[in-house]
Parts: sequence; C-alpha cells; structure tokens
Amino acid sequence: MASSDVVLGHSTFDALRLGRSAQMIVGRLLRFWDSKNIKKQGEFMGITLLFLDEK
Repeated sequence: MASSDVVLGHSTFDALRLGRSAQMIVGRLLRFWDSKNIKKQGEFMGITLLFLDEK
C-alpha cells in the first residue's frame, strides 16, 4: 500500500476554520498557475491553485 493511500483524521474544504490551527484536508489539485508581470521583466506576481473537494 502506498503512503498516499492512508489518511487519518482528514476533513473536507467545508470544515476549514479561519485562524492558526493544524488542519488536514483531502482534495485534488486540478490546475496550477504562476503569474508574472511581462511589463516588469517577468516579475513574479503570485500563484493560483484550483482544488477539487473530496465530496
């Protein structure tokens, strides 16, 4: 059995709480984008992640 097959004590995105705490969720990463500003020599602007909830 692969280590990714065993997940204990996880939640879905609906159960996430604001603030600092240890939380474990299960989801799938659908898309990953990084944004660069082409007017400023490709300066890094940010990352966008699109997840799919387990439900």
